[in-house]
Amino acid sequence: MIARITLAIKQTVNHLKWLLPRWFPLSFTAMLTQWQTDRRLKHPETVTNASFLAELEAVLQAHERWLQTRKQNGHPSKNEYSCFSQNGEDGILESILDSIGLSEGVFWEFGAADGCENCTRFLAEKSGWAGLWVEGDVERANKARSIGKPLNVETIQAFITAENIMKLVAGQAKPNVLVIDVDGNDYWLWRELGRSIRPELVIIETNNSYGPDAHWVMPYNAKHQWQQDRIHGASLRALMSLGDQFGYKLAANDSTGTNAFFVREDFSAAFPSAGDRTAHFAPALHRLPDGHPWPSNPQINFSPLALDQIGQLRVQNIQFQPRRESGYFVVTGEIQNMTERWIPHVGPYPVHVGWSWGAELKGDAGRATLPSAIAPGQTMPFAIIDKNPPGAVEAISLSVVQEGVGWAHLQENQKAFTFFR
Repeated sequence: MIARITLAIKQTVNHLKWLLPRWFPLSFTAMLTQWQTDRRLKHPETVTNASFLAELEAVLQAHERWLQTRKQNGHPSKNEYSCFSQNGEDGILESILDSIGLSEGVFWEFGAADGCENCTRFLAEKSGWAGLWVEGDVERANKARSIGKPLNVETIQAFITAENIMKLVAGQAKPNVLVIDVDGNDYWLWRELGRSIRPELVIIETNNSYGPDAHWVMPYNAKHQWQQDRIHGASLRALMSLGDQFGYKLAANDSTGTNAFFVREDFSAAFPSAGDRTAHFAPALHRLPDGHPWPSNPQINFSPLALDQIGQLRVQNIQFQPRRESGYFVVTGEIQNMTERWIPHVGPYPVHVGWSWGAELKGDAGRATLPSAIAPGQTMPFAIIDKNPPGAVEAISLSVVQEGVGWAHLQENQKAFTFFR
């Protein structure tokens, strides 16, 4: 009987060990953020102009805090640069390895793409490390294999799940650097690997779209396929909670808020503000203004608009914001949907706002994404953020584009909208 009670207590504790960080210990602000996040996931179309502008301001303030943190001596993000990485991870990785005194070793990277651009080719190419690349896409894995073989990197083609990941690495030398970037079950893969391996450094994709306070984790789904929205991975707070359980501290976030760098606790003293979430959090600037968009109502029709319908999407309420201390120039506005159907913001034919500085829309126009789909007769806010506008910003030209279909200003009797400061 005592043995049964003891076993029941252990099972309950193990269950709570993973469940409790979802809400406790959270501040009132964090709990409110969590509630708002959950509500937005259930009702993604409820985006008001006021809530959008508040979120935009929070994103810009978070980025300015991150810039202040980056100025600290020894901060790894000061050394961002890319040889083979997407967002400066090569420089951060090199800085961290120098700080912990690790010049040779083994890496594993899950979600290694085609080997041309990832977080560990730098180690193989420049430092002679051996390693393992695992990639689910057949074509990408074949290309990665051709690149990795002469570099002493083994490539495995497999769709990675929590159920098969330990089988995939059976017989492999234990890694000093672990990278997880699978656009979905990243949290659950680290949770599985962390029970048996303790590399000096873990680099994992973080979903900073939810801000610094939300403790959000994508529910585990072995068949998950990313839909270009914010349903993937886990928030930085959730990853830090998991890292604490395995003995890791946050040492850096790249400038776009894409990847988080966790060092083992025995090396954390070498890094300024290690474990300080507020200081290290970098907002998701890989898709402006706050990362990938909210998911869409599955009942929305994602088929292409007719060209005359694209012409019924109007840009309005443009506001030029004061230039930020960080150097960013911000323009906000709205799209009015004058059609009788929902306008998609994700999917095969997303609608974006194309923009160029000046009184003419140029061929290489930038893109501003929408936070959510637009209901018939309703408006949706958007923001344009640019750190290096050419010269004095006196005007901006905008038009609506449905990717793969057409531009509003190219339809009959239509033209781009130009707004002057």
